[in-house]
Amino acid sequence: MNSREATELRSAVLRLAVQFTVLIVVLLALMGAVLYSIVAASSAEATNKSLTNATQVDSPHDVAAGVYVAISDDGQLSTPPALPQGLPDTAAIDRVAASHTDEQVDFSTNGHTYRVLTVFRGDRVIQAAIDTREGHES
Repeated sequence: MNSREATELRSAVLRLAVQFTVLIVVLLALMGAVLYSIVAASSAEATNKSLTNATQVDSPHDVAAGVYVAISDDGQLSTPPALPQGLPDTAAIDRVAASHTDEQVDFSTNGHTYRVLTVFRGDRVIQAAIDTREGHES
């Protein structure tokens, strides 16, 4: 093997190594993006399920920690002792009471974002809120 062939061989080996490295990096990035989207979708689904379950309670005190519930029954509003500032959203409660249509919004206060679900059940309007940041902290 002469020096020209050795140079071409080293160049080919280097090119293949770079191409393989780029391929591995791209595949890892794609796998990371897929994994992130699965986890984000799962987290959103868990939040929505927790909100839906919270709207089935009979008392604002019967919910899991980190979930806030307000119940409006014939104009009487029942709430837990400690609610985040701005909750309950009485305007949403009034809209849902008038329209009998469920309403879900994201609400931010004091650096926290809450997903708020307001529903009409029977003759009551129930509003449940959960801090969306809770699922992202580790």
